[in-house]
Amino acid sequence: MNFITEVARGSRLFLRDADGTDVQNYSLAGSSASIGALVECGEVITDPTPSNPFN
Repeated sequence: MNFITEVARGSRLFLRDADGTDVQNYSLAGSSASIGALVECGEVITDPTPSNPFN
């Protein structure tokens, strides 16, 4: 979960190889809101006493 939180707070995500050389980088524009929604969805899905998430 810490990794996801750090990604949500960032503006770019850098993918590097074992030597530290950049392989690719990604814009994270809008990621905070979408990751937040994904976390909420996961909490509803794993809730042992589920309710209707559309209410």
